[in-house]
Amino acid sequence: MDELTAFFTRVTNILPPAQAFVAALCFVLGIVLVLIGSRMMLITAEERSHAHHRRHGYWQALTYIVFGLLIISLDLTLSAWIASLYGADNTTASAASEIMAYAPEMLSPVAGAPGEAILIALVRVAQFIGLLAVVRGLFLCVKSADMPAQGLMGKGFIHMIAGIMAVDLPRTVGLFENLFFG
Repeated sequence: MDELTAFFTRVTNILPPAQAFVAALCFVLGIVLVLIGSRMMLITAEERSHAHHRRHGYWQALTYIVFGLLIISLDLTLSAWIASLYGADNTTASAASEIMAYAPEMLSPVAGAPGEAILIALVRVAQFIGLLAVVRGLFLCVKSADMPAQGLMGKGFIHMIAGIMAVDLPRTVGLFENLFFG
């Protein structure tokens, strides 16, 4: 059991730099999307003034700009989603170590030092995967501007909702415990 706990400790030590990398990458890619959207807006205005065939529309450019801004401010986007989904006053995601406080009855079989350590490590990994799902959902929404008939906007929102549920996994588990155990 000690080897498994040590393995999960090593895995969770990798997550903070990976989260910082994802945040920095989202900031840069968000700026690129805003610039692309601004360029599309200028091209659309130029094409309309010369009565050429429009390759881009204002909605496509506006989609790039809006979702680019959401990707730039990923922390605020996550806070807004958490406040919307959970109706919480505290809009920051719950720490992985709080999972036992949110669902003590449902998680009582893993109570104890090694079980809780492994559970907390698994929650941290799930929170990182949830962050990646939110980012993927935002990029699917951006891609929906290029291919509107593919249903990518709905898929993007589903990724974002599921990702937020994973980012705030302790609160999600607490909701399920209240649902099933009252």
